[in-house]
Formats: sequence, structure tokens, C-alpha cells
Amino acid sequence: MGEGFLITFQPSGVRGRAKGGETVLDVARRLGEGLSANCGGHGVCGNCRIQPAHGSMSPVTREELALLTPAELADGTRLACATRPASDASVYIPEQSRPPLQYVVEGGKSRPFDVAPEIINCYLELAEPGHDEHLSDAGRLLEGIESGYGLTGLPKTGVTLHALKGISGALREGGWKVTAAVRRGEVIRVLPGYAPGLYGAAFDVGTTTVAGYLCDLTTGEVAATDAAANPQSAFGDDVLSRITHASAADGAVRLRDAITGCLNAMLGKMAASAGIGAQDIVEAVVAGNTVMQHLLMGLPVAALGAYPFTPAVKGGMSVPAPDTGLGIYPGGYLVTLPVIGGFVGADHTAALLAAGPRPGEGVTLLVDVGTNGELAIGDGHRLITASCATGPAFEGAQLRHGMRAAPGAIERVVIDPESLEASYRVIGKQGWFRAGAKTGARGICGSGVVDAVARMYMAGILDPSGAFVRGLDNQRVRYDGPDGPEYVIALADETASGRDVTVTAGDVRAVQLAKAALLAGAEVLMAEFGVTRVDRIVLAGAFGNYIDAGNAMAIGMLPPCPADRVYPVGNAAGEGAKAALLSRAMMEEAGRIAKSARYVELSLYPGFNERFMAAIGFPVV
Repeated sequence: MGEGFLITFQPSGVRGRAKGGETVLDVARRLGEGLSANCGGHGVCGNCRIQPAHGSMSPVTREELALLTPAELADGTRLACATRPASDASVYIPEQSRPPLQYVVEGGKSRPFDVAPEIINCYLELAEPGHDEHLSDAGRLLEGIESGYGLTGLPKTGVTLHALKGISGALREGGWKVTAAVRRGEVIRVLPGYAPGLYGAAFDVGTTTVAGYLCDLTTGEVAATDAAANPQSAFGDDVLSRITHASAADGAVRLRDAITGCLNAMLGKMAASAGIGAQDIVEAVVAGNTVMQHLLMGLPVAALGAYPFTPAVKGGMSVPAPDTGLGIYPGGYLVTLPVIGGFVGADHTAALLAAGPRPGEGVTLLVDVGTNGELAIGDGHRLITASCATGPAFEGAQLRHGMRAAPGAIERVVIDPESLEASYRVIGKQGWFRAGAKTGARGICGSGVVDAVARMYMAGILDPSGAFVRGLDNQRVRYDGPDGPEYVIALADETASGRDVTVTAGDVRAVQLAKAALLAGAEVLMAEFGVTRVDRIVLAGAFGNYIDAGNAMAIGMLPPCPADRVYPVGNAAGEGAKAALLSRAMMEEAGRIAKSARYVELSLYPGFNERFMAAIGFPVV
């Protein structure tokens, strides 16, 4: 059992075949995949918990029965050291089973705004009630807010039920000195004495990665950041897979619980890092694609799986935190940004809020590439958007040695056109590496494979159709690899897994299909906008931040544009979510963007398929 079966580890996307008798832990170690096993894999510590998502596994062992709880066993949790594959399988490694990693959240760029959030703190010193007074505690508090902060017009019932339950105790414990948090004319929290802590969290919930920012709502400063892999990856790399899983019994609940658990873990880490408690976080703003937001909010997603891809709701939502399972202050709120249309979700709204077209900048094309690709073209007056199915190749998935942009991933590649030797950079390592260097590379991520394909084309390894040029006498080019022709970037003795990291003919084809969808989508938007060229290209997201724009244009992934007019802006969706959290005006602007943007459905657009087919090949130079 275990011989030859392919195991895919999520959320990294690393995969490899099991050798005779190997456990899942054995395969993970051999591939350099991070998986904790404090006891050395002897079935004693129970730290190597995994969650098989697809495929068959060996029967549960006595060690697992002893170390796993009945709930874990019922949920399908296994121990990697005691489990062997019985078929090709996908295995999710939960956060607690991974060795500690330093996640780096890429900072983006946002338009300037004044910090003026929905929630403010009001410190009050109130007079004690007299014997002849008949004011309630809530009435006394509201009068103090009106007179002290000029918030006139507050109704006498403008205190939430949650705040009312603690108001009498807080007033008396604080000697009639309290701090009230006011949101949209309602008091949502009352604390005794002077309690200045007022924090909010902003999240960019991507299909693959979740980025979080803990912000001081008074100063606008970022107090802590965190990022994690979206645990829903165990149920499929793309949104359509998750829509399908949501239709199964308890599928939607499992998907919602997975992302809610992820957000709560991130909230806990950020709060601890900032030295605050959960009651200090009074609001969370989430920007995600349409499917991610629907799953988080427990909304139906079946209608998003077929044309016309109708969401249950397009506008932003503001929901009491307890209704969502989010572990912030119980009287706080979870707020979602509005969706534009179809698969152009709130994450794209947030990206446009932070880095979208502005008047006076000419015609701008904003490209946000992840598992799905969102595009927008505008000049600050008109805005047209679209979504294209780039597939997971740009995230490193479904490539022979592909993985996420995580430590150990090859992120940049250069190929000498004479010797055909490769130099490359590895995430988490400093400098460029050449043949023979012990780099510990584990695989290649999206930006690395785009570099590699572009350099292979420019070096004459690939022809304009994307096929390997035959007859090259070089050790880096193999024509008889396990998946056909391949180019070797890192040799086996350089890598963490002891195997070559290569780019195969199938990988090249995956990149071609992805880049063709992106370019065809951009061309449609340009045609709809009435232009043949754009003045600026803005690249959003981690992939856009690391990609070499010159290489992207060399393979026909982006329309032509001067290199000095291509701007990587980092995680623009995260920046937009932060802006909406910290500024009521920016939150309102997000609503205007979503309403004014015109959405184009590419799958029905006349001539899109022809543009797509024409864009598969590489530009002839």
C-alpha cells in the first residue's frame, strides 16, 4: 500500500508520489513539506494531524484511536505518521500541524484619506443621579454624549441591547466616568473609566491566501498584520470546486467553519501581538471575491456556479459579530464590501478603492491576478470591469513542481541565452543562485514560472507556439522526462526534496492558457472603452507585486505598455479594506465604485473565444 500514489499537500500545492510502504509523513518529509512531528513519527505526540480531502487512505490504527478525539475521528482527521495512501489523494495540513513560519504581508499603496471611521470613542464624566431625577442610565449616557461631543439627534433608545446589559455596571464601577463607543448613532460598548482602546480588523479573503490587518481606529496606525493560507483549499483550489462542495451535505457549513476558524486564529494572533484583548476589536471589514464572501456569510452559492452567475446580494452587509461566529467584541460588527458583478467581487472593489483609475492619469488598466483574474479599465470618469478564468497556474497549482509563493519557492528565473544555464531566486533566501548551490528550493511559484517560460522563449528553448525546440544538445533540456519535454531549473542536489525542479511542456501550456485568458480579457475591455493602448498598467496582488512586467509582456500576458508606466501596488485589496475600515468616506466611495462600474461577461462577449485562441501563442519577435 502506498506505492506510486500521487499525494497533493494543501495549502502549499506541493505534490509527489509515495514509494513502497511510505506514510503520508514520509512523503511530506521527502518533499520538504512542513509537517510537525515532535516524536519523530513514532505515533506518540499526535502533532502530525492531517485532513484527507480526496482519495482513499489506509484504515485507522490503534495509535490514532488513542490520540485522536471522537470528534476528530468523525471529521476524518488522521495522523500522517500512521496513514498510507490507498489511491491518489489530496491532504490538507492544518495550521497547527505546520512548523512556525514567518508570513510576510506585502504592503500596498492606497490613495490618501482622512481617518474618520464609523466608530468613535466618547469619554464621559457624568453627574451621579439625584433623588429627584428620573433619567435612566441610558438616558443619562446619551445626554452626556450629545452635550459633550455634539452628536445631536441621537435617539433616547440609541444604545444596543448588548451595551445596555453592561451599562449600569460600567457607570457605577467607573464612578460615573465611562468610555462609550458610538457607531452610526448607536452606543455599542460602554466601559468603566477612561478606556481608549478602539481597534478594528480588515481582511482580504482570497481563494488561496487570507491577509489581515489590525488597525487603531483612533490613529489609523496598523498595530499588527498576519497572513495565512485559506483552509478551504482542502476542498478545491478554485471557486467552482468550492461551489460544488457547498452543495454536498454539510459542505457549506464546513467551508464556512473553515474560513471563520482561520479569521479567528488570525484575530487572536494579531491581538496578542498588539497587546490587546478581544473586546478592543469592535469591527471587522472583509473584502473577498463573490464566492468567498458568500461562504463566509453563510449565503447560498449554487447560483454563482452557472450563468448568469447571480449573487444572493451585491451590496455591502453589516452584521452583528455573534451572527457570523467572528471572535471580536460581541457587540461589534462584521462588514463586507459590495460586489461589482459575477465573479468580480468585493476584493476588486477594494483594489479599485485603493489603486483604481483617477482623473488626470490617462487610461489605466488594473490587473489583479490570483486563482481568478479581475480586470478594470478606466480614466477616473468611466469604469469597466471583467473577470477571466486564469486558472491556478499563476498560484503555482497544477504545475509539475508548482507551489504557492511560500518559503522555498523559486520566485525569479533568468536563463543565459548562450549556455542555457539558469539562475534563480528562492523565497526566504538572499541573492541569486546558480547550478550547484544548495538552495533548499521546494518548487516554483507563479512569478517564477512566468519568468521561466519567458526566458525559455527568449533563449530559443521554446518556439512561438510554445512547443520545445527539438535538437538542443544541453543538459538543461530533456525530451524524455516523465511528463514529456522539460527544462531543469534546479538540479536534485540543490533542492530540499532531492529531486529536480523543472518546467514541463504541460506547465508551459498551463501558463499559455492562463495568460491568453488575461490578455483576451484586457483586449475586450480596451475595445469596450474605445482605445487600442493604455497609458498605465497597475498590477495588484502578491503575484502582480513580484512578476517581472517585461517578461509578462514578452509572452503576451499583458498588452503593450512602456515599462516605466507599469506599477506594482502590492495587496491593493487589503489596502482598500483598511481604507474602508478607517474612513466612513472611503466606505461610501466603495459603494459608489461598485454601483458605477459596468461589468462585462467575457464568456458571452462576441469574439472573445477568437481573441483567446489568438493569444495562446507567444508574440513573434
